[in-house]
Amino acid sequence: MKKEGDTLRVEMSVFYDDMELAIYEQTQRYVRLCPASKNKKHEADSLVFSYIVDRFYLVVGDKPLLPSYDGYTCSEEAMQINLCFLLPTILPEGEIKITDSVLMDVFPEQRNIIQYSGEEHRATHLLSLGRDTALLNIQ
Repeated sequence: MKKEGDTLRVEMSVFYDDMELAIYEQTQRYVRLCPASKNKKHEADSLVFSYIVDRFYLVVGDKPLLPSYDGYTCSEEAMQINLCFLLPTILPEGEIKITDSVLMDVFPEQRNIIQYSGEEHRATHLLSLGRDTALLNIQ
């Protein structure tokens, strides 16, 4: 996660077979993510985004930030999911509440690492089932 001006860029790496299983558990539909055929890529993107936004979100004050989805790319075993959040002009106390329970519904032992890199501040959080929320100071 990196702050760039008034946006927060999120790059999330997951094993694509784990994501395929998670999507199957949610929808009862099997989709091949990596590589997705050209005519199935739109469907795959839609399913990935739908799964992610239900489990990864940011809140400033009491207002959720809505992400834009920049798709995903595949490597040999993993996929990188790209999101972008537009930050409000004023951040109360500079804090963002992050919730990340991606894959915890399928793998209860799942641990998610949040790494933040800002202009002058860096932070790392380890999230797990039941402890899937962290406060991040981005000022």
